[in-house]
Amino acid sequence: MTLRREPAADTTFRCLVQLSVAELRGDVGRLFESGWAEIHRLRIFELTTVLNQACERQGFPQLALLARSMGRLVRLDREQALPLFLELRKKFKELFLLAEQCLSRQRRTG
Repeated sequence: MTLRREPAADTTFRCLVQLSVAELRGDVGRLFESGWAEIHRLRIFELTTVLNQACERQGFPQLALLARSMGRLVRLDREQALPLFLELRKKFKELFLLAEQCLSRQRRTG
């Protein structure tokens, strides 16, 4: 027996994910402004970990993968990240774009 999720639950979850992604975007901006400060790295890692778990449980594997990818990037320590700032900015921009596209696709098909 397969359980079907209610459309309203999917809509509510997508809204929460959109809020989380917006929050992450701001956090990532602060991370770069701070020169990759530990406090920002930890917050982003915590948020991406929770987002990954929630998306996995709710059946949104693409969003879970994107959250995991962001979490892995912030695991780089400051010395590793500083020489890669330009590439890291591009990668985060790409991941946020993919998350937005995924949410948009889910909204149209959900």
